[in-house]
Amino acid sequence: MSLTDRHGAHGNKGAEMVNAEVATVNEFFKSRRKVLFFIFDLLISGTSLWISMLIRFGGLVPSHIEANLFLLLPWMIFLRMLCFIFLGLYRTLWQYVSLSDFLAIVRAVTVSSLLFLASIFFFGIILFPRSIILIDWMFLTLCMGSSRILLRIIQPYLRRSSHLGKTKRILIIGVNDTGELLASEFLKRPELGFSPVGYLDADSQKKGGSIHGLVIFGGFDKIEHILTSQHIDEVIITASDIGPAAMKTIFQASCDKKVACRIVPRAHSFFSSSLLPLELRRVDVSDL
Repeated sequence: MSLTDRHGAHGNKGAEMVNAEVATVNEFFKSRRKVLFFIFDLLISGTSLWISMLIRFGGLVPSHIEANLFLLLPWMIFLRMLCFIFLGLYRTLWQYVSLSDFLAIVRAVTVSSLLFLASIFFFGIILFPRSIILIDWMFLTLCMGSSRILLRIIQPYLRRSSHLGKTKRILIIGVNDTGELLASEFLKRPELGFSPVGYLDADSQKKGGSIHGLVIFGGFDKIEHILTSQHIDEVIITASDIGPAAMKTIFQASCDKKVACRIVPRAHSFFSSSLLPLELRRVDVSDL
């Protein structure tokens, strides 16, 4: 390959990288929700730096330090903006925020703080305490992480409030993985029409505990009282090891109270990973 061809190949790769970055920015600004999150984070960034300075000086910031702050604040926000976008801080849907997203926040804040610290040394700004950057890093990471967690927490309640009066009150029989997964899905998706109220389980030691905020009322002998006091509309049995006597008690109580009673088939193997591939099939023409 000639020297000219090599330069041309490198030029094409550079152009492709630039185009990819431009496409990322364009795609980002097409989402109004991402833009709102982005603006919120930038506001927190500016506020965090100011609060960090107040903490550092006990509320009495020297005038020359304050002047440097206003000089550096736009540059800090610009660095945050670049790091937040290009380090993928807004790729995850906020209702599915997890530990990996918190680590992404730590990474983005850390990189932008290090770039800001390097720029201070580069521009020779001496009268700006480096401890402010550390305080800002801790405060900003905490605020951004907390905002995501708070939204994750209140999101199910907001969705449930929009479906009040339209859901069936569900009593789950069996404190197990299936019962937990069922309750979690009902809580996350109120549009399914089910509102879990609590659990009953044969293990008396579990009484008084809770899963996803749902109370474990006690054993199966409490079913008649729970059906009445909690205004249950439907009973769902997830435990696979219920004996005939207990099953008869649950079913009879449901019939007496005119409450629907359903059971999850073979709950102990329903989510077995060894059986999962058997549930998959190839895409058929009828699916298209």
